[in-house]
Amino acid sequence: MIEFATGELHIGGMSARDLVERWGSPLFVYDAAEVRASWRRIRDAFRYEPTHLHFAAVCNPNLHLLALLHQLGANLHANTPGDVYCGLRAGYRPEEIVFSGSNLGEDDLAYLLGAGVHVNVDSLDDLGRALRFAPRHDFGVRVHLDEVLPESRIGLREDDLDAALSMAREGGARITAVHVYCGTHGQSLDRYRAALERLVALALRAPDVDCINLGGGFGYDYRDPEEGTFPFEALARAADAALRDVSRRKGRTVSLRVEPGRALVAGTAVLLTRVRSVKRTPTKRYVGVDTTTANFTSPVVHGARRRVTTVDERPSGDALADVCGCTTYSRDFITRDAPLGEVRPGDLLAVRDVGAYGYCMSSHFLNRPRAAEAFVDGGRARLVTRRETFEDLVATQLAPGEALACAAE
Repeated sequence: MIEFATGELHIGGMSARDLVERWGSPLFVYDAAEVRASWRRIRDAFRYEPTHLHFAAVCNPNLHLLALLHQLGANLHANTPGDVYCGLRAGYRPEEIVFSGSNLGEDDLAYLLGAGVHVNVDSLDDLGRALRFAPRHDFGVRVHLDEVLPESRIGLREDDLDAALSMAREGGARITAVHVYCGTHGQSLDRYRAALERLVALALRAPDVDCINLGGGFGYDYRDPEEGTFPFEALARAADAALRDVSRRKGRTVSLRVEPGRALVAGTAVLLTRVRSVKRTPTKRYVGVDTTTANFTSPVVHGARRRVTTVDERPSGDALADVCGCTTYSRDFITRDAPLGEVRPGDLLAVRDVGAYGYCMSSHFLNRPRAAEAFVDGGRARLVTRRETFEDLVATQLAPGEALACAAE
């Protein structure tokens, strides 16, 4: 549990202050018990069999998190060959990994098909390249549904399905799955219900399809996670009815795949950071901390307002504060207008709900080394990602005397 106890924040039963004293700040800390509870909540919602839940590694490919989810029974969804690599390193078998990417190069396909993972193609061009690499192979297709997400670039248009089926047939291959992208950070149950209806219709047009993949993109309410929980139970009921219907009409069992990411792990971690300065203007209070949007880009990229609390339990008060990072980048804000009580330099803050799109989106922008990551499980903590040093900032660069040159012919 991530909760206040004896007057201070505890993560998995361990004091946040003690963790920072041990490993410094900024520090991402994950609670394995929260991961297990979140997994059970989503997995138990789906009663249809067979249903396979694939964790969307795009939101957090930490090897220890992937391994924990694998122990719980999760499969993996990969958006890039790098996701596949991390999944294999974490112990997933190739048959437990589904890949859905776009604009695949020959090197991508060589790696993916060589690894033996299931590939959902995104375009006729990608399918054509894939068939040259692996004729007589099974593929899925990611389809674009105009009525579900008209502005999306992702997926084959429905009108292209017949061409895809023809290409596969001519190559001795089969299209065995239909996959959809319903957008990211979505909370609309109706959108997924509409997608289910269209996927069933497409599955009936494709004789070899034996899997409907609802994709992921399920949202998370950063302001009020408990009240804004995505309604997985209602989605599961709709999926149960749809999958039973399509199985009956096809005369064989069609499996269901679902790919939760953010909704599964967002609430399982906090980012601990130390206050360095407090500035006041007549209308604003700025609380400067020792992390930066280079460590935690989500507010800049996703525009999310995050819950930020003091590690010592104290009233939040009515005064709002902008929590800002340790650079002069004008958009270096961890969150804005946070209801934060009075703080002073040296105080520890906790940025809540950073388990998704947290560390994995950090970078060397602004030349700040990346933070460390720790896992707490059963009252024991371990460091799983070391804190970077200045040397890491240039580790892949060749020194001026070592740079490789190419002369013009």
